[in-house]
Amino acid sequence: MLRTRSRVINFRVTDEEFARLKTASEELGSRCLSDFARTVILRSARDAGRERPPAPEDPSRVDNLEQRLTLLEAHLMRVERTLGARRAAAAEAAR
Repeated sequence: MLRTRSRVINFRVTDEEFARLKTASEELGSRCLSDFARTVILRSARDAGRERPPAPEDPSRVDNLEQRLTLLEAHLMRVERTLGARRAAAAEAAR
């Protein structure tokens, strides 16, 4: 069941910040800037409660970093595929 969103969060950004947010939103295929902001903020809030990375002297730190880099690489490949598909569609539409 969908919940009705009734609360509003409002904050100001510079023109440069707005342009960066808009570009990021479009590159990730968000429905709109509000959807993008909501998703990023809620993900950040969810992750804030997670355990902090291990201290530098912890030998598992390298393993942790490798896992995070692998995840980041997967996300970047997904973004690259999405952008490639959009460029191809735009090129096809231009013909």
